[in-house]
Amino acid sequence: MALNVEAFHPERNEWIKLSQLNPGDRPASMSQNKPDGTREVYLFECAPDNSHSTVNRSTSGADASNPDIRIVVTEGLELIKELRRGDDPFVLTLLTDNSSQRRIMRFTHS
Repeated sequence: MALNVEAFHPERNEWIKLSQLNPGDRPASMSQNKPDGTREVYLFECAPDNSHSTVNRSTSGADASNPDIRIVVTEGLELIKELRRGDDPFVLTLLTDNSSQRRIMRFTHS
């Protein structure tokens, strides 16, 4: 049981698994580069008791990364979606640092 994170691959017309967060794992994050030049940071995690998973957006803070480390500092979180087993997947479209094209991301709690 876990939070599964997938990205849609348009050329192959399929979802590609990017990561799986197990109960109690540290939260993971993704950044979004908005058209107005600002950034959003999304943090997501699976609850320690596996009762649900959450997708949050940082309300204030910063992020930085290099190939070896990622640092996220947040001064508050806004709950975007809470997922439970059996819920429909939550889909989010982001323009990340790793792609020049917007990516469709899917989060599923199983």
